[in-house]
Amino acid sequence: MKRTLGLKRCVSIVLSLLLILTMLGGAGLPPVDNGSGVVSLMDEDPIEVSSKEELSDALYEAESGDTIQLQANINYESGIIIDGIDITFDLNGYTLDVVGDWNFGLWVTNGGNLSLDNSKGGVFNVSGTEFGVIVDFEEHDGTGSKAEVTSATSTESVNKSYGVLAADGGEITVFGTVTTTSANAYGACAQSGSEITIHGSIIAPGAEYYIVVGTSGRQVTGNNYPTSKEGYRTYTDGTNTVWVNDDRSFICKVGDINYTTLDDALAVAQIGATTTTTITLLDDINYGRLYIDNKDITFDLDGNDLNVNNTEAMGNGLQVTNRGKVLLSGSGSGAFNVTGADHGVYVASGSQAEVSSATATGSASPRGALATGSESVVTVYGNALQSNSAATDAAGVFANAGGSIIVSGNVTMTSTNGYGAVAAGGSAITIDGRIDLAAGAAADTYLVLQDVKWPRSAAFATL
Repeated sequence: MKRTLGLKRCVSIVLSLLLILTMLGGAGLPPVDNGSGVVSLMDEDPIEVSSKEELSDALYEAESGDTIQLQANINYESGIIIDGIDITFDLNGYTLDVVGDWNFGLWVTNGGNLSLDNSKGGVFNVSGTEFGVIVDFEEHDGTGSKAEVTSATSTESVNKSYGVLAADGGEITVFGTVTTTSANAYGACAQSGSEITIHGSIIAPGAEYYIVVGTSGRQVTGNNYPTSKEGYRTYTDGTNTVWVNDDRSFICKVGDINYTTLDDALAVAQIGATTTTTITLLDDINYGRLYIDNKDITFDLDGNDLNVNNTEAMGNGLQVTNRGKVLLSGSGSGAFNVTGADHGVYVASGSQAEVSSATATGSASPRGALATGSESVVTVYGNALQSNSAATDAAGVFANAGGSIIVSGNVTMTSTNGYGAVAAGGSAITIDGRIDLAAGAAADTYLVLQDVKWPRSAAFATL
């Protein structure tokens, strides 16, 4: 049953009357065990909210002990303040995204407490400009404000900012990730006897400090030994403490920051940036489709394999567009293999890509590698493969409109309906190995130059 906001007032009046009757010798109501071992006169229903307007009303009229229960996903475009009261958000399987329109996403102060009930699932994401989450005691004569969130983000890109800040004996618990973007940012800051626990990770690329405890700035490797919490890295000055999940299953890194997912590392790269973001693999990575638009990324495989396999019926394995770059660095072993239905690797509009191998698996016009547009370049350091024997209008490699493809290994066609290599519109293809056609393929399907078919035996000196 949905509890209206006015019901709380009625309940207070009824309880007051019952108290008066009891004092006068009335029988009153028998206590009720609500199943949790807590005995109370009555068990109030949660305040159910389905929209940002209902959530705003609920927060405005909230009293200590209230539970606000989501009935739908809500995007709340305003900072939330919890001032001196205890509130529970029952996520109820839904997502609450708070984007602060002030300098904070969530502010809990004056001994307030915002806790989460995610027993049925759900996510509570908070972001603000200067502060993702801040807990303190604004009146400066008390301690103990607390907050729980799924993730916290500071969106400030230039000035001083904090992913999470706990002060005045406050406590913050983050069940997921803390993220900052400014070079002047602190990922997590604990001051004046406060504690922060982060069950996920801190993503703070280029931040001034990864963590601050008291007045002590720390980088990732500045944790204390031994840890005071099993499975977590401990950062403390003896008065303030930050614990961060010590998950050793990091798979890649950017600079000194380790990441548990490739998506997190890719998010570091800025659109249109003039500098390269180098992602170093720490382990083998299997990934779905990889689409890069107007970003400059270099993979340092460092002896590991990056296998990109787009299993969708249509689409590309690696797609690089709008003058983007996906390049390889490092002299160690390791491979960057890309597979997709339409194209293993697709590069357009002046972009560049380097891969170890490229495979197209689709049935309609598949190409192992395609480069289209002036200054678009694909380099395949191994082999390019068209793997579907039933495909039509297929090509091992295809360059047009000024694009270029370089294959250090071989180009292999499995279908008899298509061509080993196609270059048109002022394009260029270099194959250091050979072109292998399917058994039974027509002789003139070896390659096509500007709509002219050429057999393997053609005298290329005359081209």
